[in-house]
This record gives sequence, structure tokens and C-alpha cells, in this order.
Amino acid sequence: MSGLPLLAVAAALCAMTRRAEASCPIALDGDAAVVDRVRAELGSFGDSAPPCVALWVQCRQNGAQLEIDLHDELGRSSLHLFASADGAAAFLVSWSRRPLVDLDASAPPGLVVPRPPRPLPDPVATTDARDQVWHLEISLDYIAATGISSQWGTLSAAVMKRSQIWRYGGDVRALTGTFLGNLTMEADAVFGVETALAPRVAASAELVVGDAVLARGSEDIFGPDYGTDGLRAGLRGGVVWQMYDPIGLELQWGYDVLRSPLGGLARLSHIALGLRWLP
Repeated sequence: MSGLPLLAVAAALCAMTRRAEASCPIALDGDAAVVDRVRAELGSFGDSAPPCVALWVQCRQNGAQLEIDLHDELGRSSLHLFASADGAAAFLVSWSRRPLVDLDASAPPGLVVPRPPRPLPDPVATTDARDQVWHLEISLDYIAATGISSQWGTLSAAVMKRSQIWRYGGDVRALTGTFLGNLTMEADAVFGVETALAPRVAASAELVVGDAVLARGSEDIFGPDYGTDGLRAGLRGGVVWQMYDPIGLELQWGYDVLRSPLGGLARLSHIALGLRWLP
């Protein structure tokens, strides 16, 4: 029963806060949805003419909370997080009703100079510190593919760059096939997109062109495989789970069209599973 008096006091304080009145201007800026919610709550407060302070407020969504960046005509500022628009509005009204005891008489009344809004982070463009910078990616994969050599082990080193969701660069990879000595090394040009699905999960889609064989360990294999000499063009789609920085688990699907030594074009598809290291 001891909690009942406390609840009664809390209810009385809430009621008094609801009856608070704001007469000075409160300028809201920032996220439109957050501004609308806070403005709706401010509308529930009355209006009169007690001594008060004009405010300029930048409103933002910060996760599940509302971020209120407040500046008043006295040059004071305050940054707070609120669980609800109702709490944010009550805080603004309470601040605006502080008397102007420190205000310079020569200052224009009700003047608040808005500060340039702080840019909000782009969830795609700033999720990775490697944006706009050429960086190295090393992958070790097992590939199950169509063709005569249906299983491949690959080690690739790529130099890549990102610009927002776009991703481009080139790689050199070594492949070893099912047959002993079927070792090739080739180069690819890569262009595609990558976007975050979750804090540690990203999906990508890429266009790959290349397959110029730089070295070949066997000339005895003439099947339409990934080690085939000549140009190749293909599509890649994959998901990377960044288990630990800088190591991620990668699952990839690919489809390629390449020149077959048996004549014409060969169409191959593959599924790859492996590790990607971002040093």
C-alpha cells in the first residue's frame, strides 16, 4: 500500500505538467515524422504570457528513442533522448517557461539563430569504414559447379572500392579442379551493388567479366570448366555474415557464359561457400 501515495503524487505531477502553458515560440526542425509527433503533443499545452524563452529544436529518431537537440535565445543548449513524444514535449515546454533573467536587454526578443542541422548517417554509405577507399579482400572458397571438373577450391585476392551501394574493382584468383594438376590463375573485373540486411549481414549482386588465364597447370583438360582459356562473363549473388571482424562467412551463387574449347559457348553455374577476410 506504500506505493499508492507515490502513484498519487506522480499522477498529480503529470496533471500539472499537462496544464503547463507555453507562449514563446518553439521552432521544430529535423525528421518530419518526429517533428509531427512532438508538435502534436505541444498542441495539447495551453498558451498564455508568462516570462519564457524561445527555442529552436532539432528532432531526430535515434533507434527506438527521440533525440531532442535544443537551443534557446540565451545561447544555452541541451541534448536529450526521450522514449515518447509526450515526454519530449513536456521537456520543451518546461524549458521554454524558464524566465529571461539572463537575457541581454539589447537582444531582439524571441530571436533564436538556428544552428545548421547535424547530418544524419547514411545507413548504407557509412556502415563500412572502407567506403570510398580501395581495400583488399581475400576469399577462400569451395565451389560446387557444373562441367567436367565439378568441384573447385579457390583462393582469390581482390582490390575493391565502394561508393554508397555501388561496389567495383578487380581480382586475381587461383583455382584447383577435380583432376590433379588442373590449376589455373585468372583475372576478373567486378562491378555490382552491396547493401546491409542486418548489422553484420550484407547481400551483394555483381557482374563479372574476365577469365583471362594467366597460368595453367594442365593442358590435358578440354572440358567446359572454369579453368577454360578465354573470356567469360557472369553474374554473382551472395550473402556475407561478418562473424568476427575482419572475417566473414560467404555463400554465393553464380552463373557464367564462357567460350568452350569443344566449340561454341558453355553455360556453367556454381554454388560457393567459404570465408572472406577484410584485412
